[in-house]
Amino acid sequence: MQQLMPIGLRGLLPDDITAVIFELSAYFRGICSKVLHVNELDHMEKSIGITPCKMEMIFPPGFFTVMVHLVVHLATECKLGGPVNYRWMYFIERYLGKLKSYVRNKAYPEASIANSFLADECMVFCSRYIEGFATKHNKPSRNDDSLDHTQSKMVGQDSSLFPSVGKSLGKPANFELSHLEKLQAHRYVLYNCDVVNPYLKEHASNLKRKRRDRRLTPKDIEQIHNKEFLEWFRQHILHLEEKNGSDSINEDIRWLARGPLEFARRHRAYNICGFRFRAKRILDIIEIDYYGRFSVR
Repeated sequence: MQQLMPIGLRGLLPDDITAVIFELSAYFRGICSKVLHVNELDHMEKSIGITPCKMEMIFPPGFFTVMVHLVVHLATECKLGGPVNYRWMYFIERYLGKLKSYVRNKAYPEASIANSFLADECMVFCSRYIEGFATKHNKPSRNDDSLDHTQSKMVGQDSSLFPSVGKSLGKPANFELSHLEKLQAHRYVLYNCDVVNPYLKEHASNLKRKRRDRRLTPKDIEQIHNKEFLEWFRQHILHLEEKNGSDSINEDIRWLARGPLEFARRHRAYNICGFRFRAKRILDIIEIDYYGRFSVR
């Protein structure tokens, strides 16, 4: 009512009706603020008396109950009791609704609530010492993103650059990457890895050293990076391996220099960070493997 109602009613009703509802929403938004000022409360206390009068010209008489009249006294209550967020009753009413759902025999509601509450407490206590069974304390969430046993075997050894996060849904579909898609994926990964930044700076310094006759702008360097960096990075890593041995180069760097595989997996949905992301029919969630080890999601 405070935030969404003005947005939802905008343009749906005549201006004279929406103006009154907006005044009421602004009044509730003011008294529900985290910080309250007495002078502002005095102003709202005076102005709220006119809002019900305007509502009487719009709504039928049956709409006006004692709850509508209670709105007039809310600003005065805020001056006496302080901010509203310290006096919310929503969670208490929600818990009372839960206790009310325990009632099975309406002739003895208190006994039904007591027996159901005791049974729930016993089940909670026992579930803390039971392993291997799904209870309400250890059951996975609706959008479970933890890897199961079969997926952990398929993923294999985790990489420090691309750790296994999230959980794919459904059977993946394999497809072949085009040359442009493979180039764009490889370029995107290299430009967004911190371990590749020193090599980007080294390549930029080499360009400036070779082309001393021309002053290169950052835009020129970026264009040359897009054309030449992938091949230069691969040749540079191979040269370092031949010169210093394969142990001198980090394994992740060597896989990044080689680039992704030509085949990738496409998923229809993916759970990550407690949320489920569903892709459109064309723009599916693509998982690209770097020689069977790295995944770009």
